[in-house]
Amino acid sequence: MARKVQRHREKLEIKPANLTIMLVARSASIDEAGRLSKWLRIARLSRLPVIG
Repeated sequence: MARKVQRHREKLEIKPANLTIMLVARSASIDEAGRLSKWLRIARLSRLPVIG
């Protein structure tokens, strides 16, 4: 079971955006994540470094 979770985690970590979304989802409520998603889109478009 732990191995399956690790594989899933590695798959997500391939994309920095997915990793950031994971960090946001873990530390913030769904409402806050929704608000942050707009900021994440802006950051991705302007190629700013995204800090989780």
